[in-house]
Amino acid sequence: MVSGMADQIFPAAVTKLGFAGYAGSGKSTVAAATAAELSCPNAPWELESIAGPLRTMLAAMDPIVSPDGRRWNDVVDEIGYSAAKAAFGGEGRRLLQRLGSDALRGVTGERTLLDLFEARAVGRRVVVDDVRLPIEVEALCADGRGLVVWLERAGAGSDGHVTESLDPRLCTVRVANDGPVAETVAAVLSAAAGALLAAA
Repeated sequence: MVSGMADQIFPAAVTKLGFAGYAGSGKSTVAAATAAELSCPNAPWELESIAGPLRTMLAAMDPIVSPDGRRWNDVVDEIGYSAAKAAFGGEGRRLLQRLGSDALRGVTGERTLLDLFEARAVGRRVVVDDVRLPIEVEALCADGRGLVVWLERAGAGSDGHVTESLDPRLCTVRVANDGPVAETVAAVLSAAAGALLAAA
């Protein structure tokens, strides 16, 4: 695949490509690589996260996340965001889940984060690295304007939380992420092209 050849795969009406999958399936890594592969200087595909505001909120709170009293921001700076979520028994992921599902969605409604995302995405073509709920799949795929890819990787699994319980059958296509990132991106784009052709 030649970088910047998105128009050969996605018609202009398609503006959203989402990634779903259990924790550890590689959503963020593959989404970032896919956005880079699709983009060209005059027609970027930009990386987005539906739950991006939760990351900002947790950074502002900067809670203690380790038994030895280390704070969230220090851990993120040291080992990176994805690793920080899984560290210390997944305390960072647990806090994000509680903040999103129990605090934010529980108080303001299930569409709060989705509405904020849709406002940010107006007029842009975006690759979304954190599709977790049926309502999010439905919104991204509405009116044929998007697709959602379910990534599968050996060892990735649900922790039972509602944000880790999406039915893979709701997604447009399923792709195995069990090799080099470039191979997974190529498989994603091939599967997406096939799905669009079948729907035409």
